Amino acid sequence: MNGTPDRPAVAHVLGTPGTGGVPVVAHALLRRLPGWRPHLYYLTDRTADPVRRDVAVAALQAAGVVVRLVPADVARDKERAVDTVAGWVAQDGVRLVHTHSTRPNRYGRLAALRVPGVRVVAHYHNHYDDKWSDGSADLDLERRLAARTDHLVACSESVRDHVVDRLGVGADRVTVLRNGVDAERFAHGDGARVRQGLGVAPGTTVIGAVGRLCAQKAPDDVLEAVAPILLQRNGSGGSGPRAELWFVGAPDDAALAAALERRAAGLGVAGAVRFLGYRADVPDVYAALDVVVLASRWEGFGLVVAEAMAAGRPVVATDVGGVGEAAGTGLSGGPAALLVPPGDVAALRAGVADVLARPALAADLALRGVGRSATLGWGEAAAALDVLYRDVLSRPVPAAEPLPVGAP
Repeated sequence: MNGTPDRPAVAHVLGTPGTGGVPVVAHALLRRLPGWRPHLYYLTDRTADPVRRDVAVAALQAAGVVVRLVPADVARDKERAVDTVAGWVAQDGVRLVHTHSTRPNRYGRLAALRVPGVRVVAHYHNHYDDKWSDGSADLDLERRLAARTDHLVACSESVRDHVVDRLGVGADRVTVLRNGVDAERFAHGDGARVRQGLGVAPGTTVIGAVGRLCAQKAPDDVLEAVAPILLQRNGSGGSGPRAELWFVGAPDDAALAAALERRAAGLGVAGAVRFLGYRADVPDVYAALDVVVLASRWEGFGLVVAEAMAAGRPVVATDVGGVGEAAGTGLSGGPAALLVPPGDVAALRAGVADVLARPALAADLALRGVGRSATLGWGEAAAALDVLYRDVLSRPVPAAEPLPVGAP
């Protein structure tokens, strides 16, 4: 994939070699840019799971992506990290740098702006009110960098509107590039294998929350909402739980994970709640679930919604950010997910209970979800990105001095 030198080189910049939604997006797009020589730069090689990192890097390299990682000791010095990435950009003959999310959008652009003639695209994957507070140095620097960026990309209309409002840029400078989903990968999961491997009794109802354990995803709301359902279905005594709640995803916050376990015990449902951590077999996990719950307090798009729909699972989700767009709000027949207000535990509980009590509703949501997921292809997203890249490269290069690393 990288063997043809006449193809322009593009470099995507990510923070850590982790497993969140942002790397999923970048990796999917990089694999589908046949007209480009793809590079991927990580701002650090530090990770909680080096084996998983190495497997992911090897898979990208096998697909023809040049992968480089800033050593952890270098990454601790922002100036050295920026210099390192700038050196790679020059060395690899990169013509366009595409940065993703908060830190890479900052340091990746600062690096790209040190190399004359390199064009820059910045990709926004979420709402950043927790970082872009009024009058803060972070917001000021973000606005200055946005003014120097050739084009901005948002994963949803909701994020586009957020970026336009907070950064003061024109809407014509922001392209909405909705996240995709590999529908074929998620359509054939082996749920029976997962259930058997975990020793789940036949006929058990399984409710699942998929995603990193962090405050954004509101796993505490999920637990508070689902616990009464578990208590009602499991009763007292018996040979084991007839309903379970699974949290599937690596913990971002160890204290939060511990607090959830304590709360589950306090609610009397510890025996029916599983913390499965990171799973490489996510399509099989989805297939093992009876309903998928996303309780996010904020969300740029909601890849979990797209994945669960592709897997044919009914979804109950909070109507925040781009979640409604992912589920197809506004389309004929309504969204392919049951949407509830964020932070409303009672509404979340009622939604899950409704789906479990009404098989016809669950089947209808699942059927509409499969149809909706078919419209969210990565191929279409990559094709639109290819057009954007070529348009950016065709523009005159503006003359400007690079920004220093530490300056707001």
